[in-house]
Amino acid sequence: MKTLNSTSVRGADTFTGLRRLALWLVLCGLLQGALFNHSFAATKSEVAIRERLAKLSEVHLHVGANEVEFRAIDGVGKATVKLNGKIFVFEIEHTGTAGHATYVSTVKGDSGFPGQWVIIPIRSDPNSSFGDEFISDSPLTGVDAVKVVRFFRGLVDGRSATILVTAKRDLSGTETSLDGSGSAVPARIMVFALHVGELPPAHFLLEGEFTTSAKYCNANDALWKELSIPLPASLPNPVAGSGC
Repeated sequence: MKTLNSTSVRGADTFTGLRRLALWLVLCGLLQGALFNHSFAATKSEVAIRERLAKLSEVHLHVGANEVEFRAIDGVGKATVKLNGKIFVFEIEHTGTAGHATYVSTVKGDSGFPGQWVIIPIRSDPNSSFGDEFISDSPLTGVDAVKVVRFFRGLVDGRSATILVTAKRDLSGTETSLDGSGSAVPARIMVFALHVGELPPAHFLLEGEFTTSAKYCNANDALWKELSIPLPASLPNPVAGSGC
């Protein structure tokens, strides 16, 4: 049997210690890189969606059926899809103390549903084929809107598209009521663009989203300040850019 002397043992211990130190440094580097990349990606997303939008023209809707020009960001050239050049956005008004509107978009195609109007889903996950069939706002009294939903014609990356934009104030941990009171809080802004599909023949796909660093008392003011989207005519000018 071979006997190890004390020098050999100390050398082995030193080598093991160095290996552990190297592994620890590598893990720390990976963690730091992951945290840096995550922070950078969030900032990049916010800046990117601002720079990618141009020439926004609002599609003003009314309660009932609204005929809207079909503008898909990726065109209508897929052989399996034939669209009739328009979509219908239905605005359904819910009355009550906290009345709101629900929006459902439809399109006619011949891919799986020949000659039928089918719902255009709103997909926030590009890796999923599923999406929401409708979307609702939450205006409260109007001047303290929690969530707004607005449609536009415009450019995304220089390509013409029908665009859906939402802004929702984060009221978690705050108090608000229907008398117009509320807290200034960050808002989550999401931008969707109309894309051609097969089943269904079209969908609104998330192009970008970010949470504002500024705080707002009205979701429309968040869109005005963050994306330069004009306020609805029914709203007063914002106070200090927050609507409070």
